[in-house]
Amino acid sequence: MANKTTTLGLTKPLKSEDYNVDDFNNNADKIDAFVKSTNTNIANLEVDIDNHSHVLSGTGIKGVLPVSKGGTGATTAVSARKSLGLGDAAVRGVATAVANENTNLVTSSGVFSALSAKAEKTSVKELKNTIADFNKFCYVVGIKVSGKTQHLDVECDGTNDATEIQNLINSVPEGSIIRLLPGTYKISQRLLLNKAITIQGTGGATQIINTAGGYIMSVTSNYVRIKDIQLTRNSDIMSATSNLPLIEFYSGTEIISDVEISGCLFNLNGMTSCVGPNGGVAGIIDVYNPNSLKNMTQIRIMNNTFWGADYTGRHIDFTKISGNMSLVAGGNIAPIKINIVINKTHSVYSYGQDSNVTDSTGNAISVKNSGGSATVVADENIASDDSNDEVKEAE
Repeated sequence: MANKTTTLGLTKPLKSEDYNVDDFNNNADKIDAFVKSTNTNIANLEVDIDNHSHVLSGTGIKGVLPVSKGGTGATTAVSARKSLGLGDAAVRGVATAVANENTNLVTSSGVFSALSAKAEKTSVKELKNTIADFNKFCYVVGIKVSGKTQHLDVECDGTNDATEIQNLINSVPEGSIIRLLPGTYKISQRLLLNKAITIQGTGGATQIINTAGGYIMSVTSNYVRIKDIQLTRNSDIMSATSNLPLIEFYSGTEIISDVEISGCLFNLNGMTSCVGPNGGVAGIIDVYNPNSLKNMTQIRIMNNTFWGADYTGRHIDFTKISGNMSLVAGGNIAPIKINIVINKTHSVYSYGQDSNVTDSTGNAISVKNSGGSATVVADENIASDDSNDEVKEAE
């Protein structure tokens, strides 16, 4: 008996059987019918693909659906992103706020909020910069206070403040004002006033001490102002006592002009006299090593207090100025007379203070003075009329 194929049931005659034409024809008809049915099924499938809808959570979906048919044209996420032209954005999460190192997509409201916040910060920053531009000729220095916020340009720690203050002096434009807030500023090297600036404190509450015992300030420029600061020579925080001057003048040029020292307290604690670095006699305000400096004009030392019960030395000593010198000294006070030492060729105007004006040998020099309070040798050629308050060249 002939065998049958498993799929179409085609007749397979045995070798021992005679060939039957009907079996051949029946087989051909079955094959033809199967092919026809298959073609019809393929056509129907194509129609179904064009109009398909299904639940994507199913596990029975197989194959690749092309982009033209609404698919991704891929079997993996990476390939699908490339096929759809999305790069790696398609696998990112969605965030509602912009953040650093965030790789997620951000909603439009999150982007808007971030841009608004940045615009506000930018405006505030620009405003601060504008205010800073207005104030850039005035700088504030203070001592750091733990737990307290201070709006300072320079914050000192009260241990060695010379570097911070000097760096500020070097960086500010000429004509600037440096305000020192109340506190004790400890320096181990002098402050070099090398440009036209004003350095101003708040009176006795602003104290500067050179803990190494050297000069506190050196004036090397025109148009310097030193105001309302306590300059202390000796204190408990110093390693050793010192008798050096507190303020000196020197320059690499031949002249310094238009300098004012006013409203300061010179604390001469522990001093009886003042000596220079080489041991020679000096003054609290002094020209000891003038360098190239030969002339000083329009120097005003006014309304200062030289405090030291035991001090009997020179308060102002400009004897090393070999050329022209014009000095206004007035309103200064001390437990003793204000001792001013100059050369006979210098010009000095003294007013409102009890003072001695002498040369380096101790000889009194006649000067023009107002109010009759200066204890100088009167010059018979000087009119007694106080309305004639002009500087007279010392004789």
